[in-house]
Amino acid sequence: MAPVPVARPLAPGIVVPTALPTRELHIALAPDGPDRFRYRAVCGDRIWQGTGRSPFARAVLLDALVDIRRDVDPAVALRVAARVPGPGLGDRHAAGIEAHLPRLWISRAEGADRAALDDLEGRLIRQIRHRSRSADPLVIATDGSAVGRFTGHSWLAASGRFGLGGRKEPTRVRGSLALLAELRAIDAAIKDNLYQRLHVLTDCRPALAVLDRWRRGDDRPHHIDFAWDCIPGEVRDLRDAVQSDTGLLSFSWTPGHLGLPLNEGADGLARLALRRLRGREAITKDRFAETAEGLAEAFAAAYRTSPASGNTDLAAAA
Repeated sequence: MAPVPVARPLAPGIVVPTALPTRELHIALAPDGPDRFRYRAVCGDRIWQGTGRSPFARAVLLDALVDIRRDVDPAVALRVAARVPGPGLGDRHAAGIEAHLPRLWISRAEGADRAALDDLEGRLIRQIRHRSRSADPLVIATDGSAVGRFTGHSWLAASGRFGLGGRKEPTRVRGSLALLAELRAIDAAIKDNLYQRLHVLTDCRPALAVLDRWRRGDDRPHHIDFAWDCIPGEVRDLRDAVQSDTGLLSFSWTPGHLGLPLNEGADGLARLALRRLRGREAITKDRFAETAEGLAEAFAAAYRTSPASGNTDLAAAA
């Protein structure tokens, strides 16, 4: 009969590894102005919240996790489930954060995580919206332009921030492509300034008519002749934003091509995007960005020094 094994005593200096206690940390971020994000995190009965400045939400996430890691017992490991707006937190960025912080790893959100992240994100958005309601609105002019099947769109804020883009529309889209481009411009302005109080100026009366119908519960994008199930996602997103608005969005008409700075700047940016998309100008990416920035800053500065800057409702200018 074989002898019964007997455990040998450990040699001097050998320590048996033990599993570290692990806690769940949930953290969500939301945009809170230009290049600024607000975060809220919860781990058990502990809560952290704050803001960080960066064009990238994942950079603010790293700063927040550094502070939280310092604040938690180093003998406790943290499993992190995060919700980050904009470009998602890819595996490479997650690995970089894990390498920077001891005893912390980031995992994909599972079913149990989503409810906690939904609650954190909802609280953040309510806080930001509540604060925005008492702030002065950010004035933004939008513009859309169309030539053939090509469309260009842009928005320009009084602060000098801007956005622009272009698209070649599919043949199934009929009707007013200029209106479609204008709706895209308004959608981009709202998405790029989420949860902020905005006053949007447009010289497109049909766009205002569509927005008014949406506010009254009519889902159809009038003046655009195609099936609702073929409507571009940006138009659907704009409809949802308008119908769910809690008082942060206002719109008014402004006359076009009369030298009003924000409107003229948005028009110039939309046309710039359209010309580049059509290949009418051999312009490098850097030169294109430089031209757009110059246009935006020049017209925004002209607006800020004009009498119109004190009046967000320029409908009277008609």
